[in-house]
Amino acid sequence: MFNDRGYPKGGPGDPFEKQQILDQLRLRVARAHGRQTNSQMRLPVYPDQDRTSLCGPAVFFYALLMDRPDLYAQSIIDLWETGETTIGHLHIKPSYACCNPKNFSNKAPGDRIPPIDWISLASLRDSENGLLNYDSPDDQAAGITFPGAIESWFVKAGASVVFNNIQLGSVNLDRLLELLGFVATAHHVVSLVNAAMVDGGAGVGKNHWILWEGTPETSNGVITPATSLEETITHSNFFSWGMVGHLVTRGYRLDQLLDKIFGGQVFTRIP
Repeated sequence: MFNDRGYPKGGPGDPFEKQQILDQLRLRVARAHGRQTNSQMRLPVYPDQDRTSLCGPAVFFYALLMDRPDLYAQSIIDLWETGETTIGHLHIKPSYACCNPKNFSNKAPGDRIPPIDWISLASLRDSENGLLNYDSPDDQAAGITFPGAIESWFVKAGASVVFNNIQLGSVNLDRLLELLGFVATAHHVVSLVNAAMVDGGAGVGKNHWILWEGTPETSNGVITPATSLEETITHSNFFSWGMVGHLVTRGYRLDQLLDKIFGGQVFTRIP
């Protein structure tokens, strides 16, 4: 169902060739759940939006990968084979344009975003769009995800909303700690942020989604209500751009971090 116009289906270099998709899925699921493999394939461990604006779908599919790797893999196989899939009550059916993206590859087949991530992330985003097809990694506007869409995806997939403190302006320390208090094995804590807080990120305003896996720390330990806003963040743990770990921009102080966070949403795990 998916075809790179630059490297057409069935031809040399076809990035959506089925065996490649299956190999990527097996490797992704294994690595994400800590299993060793002998594969030399270059593939991010977790869903990676790469050069696209698909951070919202990436957060959802990261959660699905960690909670239900079986559903994660099957949904992508379904999309490849039939052009649609259903996760709980979340129905995903991308447009013809999304399945036949333009400018999908640059110097090599599938080098702008991993093919399994286009199939999953772009399909989810495109299914939600009304007038705008998401048909290219270059398409920024059609890839934007608002908080209501994030909530809808999780709830339709079977999760429940536990907490929400997304706000117009930046959070203060108390609001951030209130949100991060939900970080646990039973919850997913998703935040709307400015990408500049992520090492290598940029932009202005609310332009990126992350998923917290731990509370940031300074040299004095985990941040608390008593932590000075001038202290530098020395450790963090969240998902963004295909990675999980300490991804806060180097040298960021706590006050700078707070300025780039606009609250978040908490969901139960996807059953």
